[in-house]
Amino acid sequence: MTAELQDIAPHVDAAWREELVLELRLHDVPGEAIGGALAEVEAHCVDSGEDAQEAFGDARTYAATLARATGRRDDEPLPLRTVGPATAETVGIMATTTGAVALLRGQAADVHLSAVVLLVLLGVALVGVVRRPTPVLRFFLDTAPWRVALASALLPVVVVAVHLLAPDAVLALPPAPLTALGLALLTTCTVLRVSRGPHLDDDPVRAPAGTGGPEAGPAPRRTPWQLRLLEHADVWGAWVTTAVLVTVLGLALRG
Repeated sequence: MTAELQDIAPHVDAAWREELVLELRLHDVPGEAIGGALAEVEAHCVDSGEDAQEAFGDARTYAATLARATGRRDDEPLPLRTVGPATAETVGIMATTTGAVALLRGQAADVHLSAVVLLVLLGVALVGVVRRPTPVLRFFLDTAPWRVALASALLPVVVVAVHLLAPDAVLALPPAPLTALGLALLTTCTVLRVSRGPHLDDDPVRAPAGTGGPEAGPAPRRTPWQLRLLEHADVWGAWVTTAVLVTVLGLALRG
């Protein structure tokens, strides 16, 4: 029995309700347990006449309490096997960036010290996102926009700076095959992650049995956009990072 959040808890403030669900999802609480928590909040609000904020306090704090009661933690790293695809993505980003920039400049794909720095930094970043996705999402949700922008710009700035300090190439490769190899790695990783990875709609928020909620319908329950970003952050992040690096390096190294 699947239902929209407002069908499970129609008397609970929408913003509070969405924040509770988002926080419980970040703590990896199953959809059925989230539906049960919403039903309990709804029943209390109806019986007492209080709103959710008055009765249960801050939604995030209450969600953390519920998660601890179920033994859920949001800071547990994912298994080491998740690092393999992240490593392939890192190589794909580096190969695509190096080859595409060389194609834009009409030159051979020179491998510089900056490429090595790029590989190391991207590897660290992607492994961090893959193994600890929730803390990364929290950073983007809770940090001031200018800090997020500064953190996002750090990688290309460091790579350009290293190239300017050590401009000599250590290896020359044909750019077209290198670019094709990088795009093939990125595409393969994207397909594998999207097709094999867990999906939030496989674990929808469900009204508890016997609460009189609506029956399951054919349409999937909507999921907060923040969780959609988290679900495939490594996938779109790899493509966005590649596009940004190709643009920045293509402009910075032109001429």
